[in-house]
Amino acid sequence: MKNPTPVIGLLIATHLVVALLAPCLFDFRMPSLLSAVFAGLIFSQTSLLGFWAGLGTSSNMSRLAGVPLGILYLSVLTDWSVGDPSWMTLVMVFIATVCVVLVLLLFRQLYGQLKWDDDTVIYWTGERIQFTIRQLMLLTFAVAVLLSLGKWICSYFFIDEFFPAQLWAVITISLCAASTGLVSIWAVMGRGNLLFRCIPAWVFAVALGYVQALVIGGEESHWITWTFANSAFTITSLCVVRQCGFRLVRIVRVQRDLQLVETQTK
Repeated sequence: MKNPTPVIGLLIATHLVVALLAPCLFDFRMPSLLSAVFAGLIFSQTSLLGFWAGLGTSSNMSRLAGVPLGILYLSVLTDWSVGDPSWMTLVMVFIATVCVVLVLLLFRQLYGQLKWDDDTVIYWTGERIQFTIRQLMLLTFAVAVLLSLGKWICSYFFIDEFFPAQLWAVITISLCAASTGLVSIWAVMGRGNLLFRCIPAWVFAVALGYVQALVIGGEESHWITWTFANSAFTITSLCVVRQCGFRLVRIVRVQRDLQLVETQTK
């Protein structure tokens, strides 16, 4: 695709329209599977916002200004949708977005970047960035252990149980949302078989939903629906980005690539 800008713009517009129209058509004030799906849409947008801020090809200034505006928009939209404004919404959206941004910025500096297929070859190679299913399962287990340990520490050291319970729920939801988004980004944007990468990502999302039900409490079906919807919306959106020709690739030394280009042109 020679110019992906119109397609990416249409994707962003679709997200905005769907997120704004859904609360007008449905009632999300009470916990339900439909509310869980909408929450998955909102937190998929935090992952996509973090993806753009961490790996996007826009200027640093535009990405720096876009993140706080996006966080504020998603917080206000969520509060308006559920009809119950709360400081917890802003904190959850902020933590989920910032975690994705920081991880992807670290990835960008140390390991690889987001590149378009039409970018010149001297800046990138098509080496795959991949994790094994075993590593994803170990990551799920590690998240579950850390969250359970954190909950025990909070209940042991805090006297007032009400506020720590709220705080712990906010942290758990935020970290699970960020983890789901990051694994979904890996599944779609790497170079490899898309289906074989998406299936482990969905299994990971379902496992995190079950972990949240154990740690926070509540209906398992609602938590699992939320994390799965989060992953599904993120993967679907990034599939559009992938179709535009973008991939996550490892960065190699420019000098080595220049030698390769010179050798091929001789």
